[in-house]
Amino acid sequence: MADKKTAAQGNSGEAVQESVYPKNVLVASAKAIFGVNPEVAAGALYGNAKDELTKTEAQEAINKFLKSKPKGGNK
Repeated sequence: MADKKTAAQGNSGEAVQESVYPKNVLVASAKAIFGVNPEVAAGALYGNAKDELTKTEAQEAINKFLKSKPKGGNK
């Protein structure tokens, strides 16, 4: 997939390399990776300025998205 890596802190204090993936790959694989529909992943990553994210960053965005209250709506 992607060969770029980003540093993350491991439990033992050493730097662990985590791969980064393009948004479209994360969205297309959302069901297998995160257990959510691609539409949920697309909504969670919408407006994110980064073109590539780690699985951890994407999971955090999805969790935040799922916990947020809907905005606007019909009145």
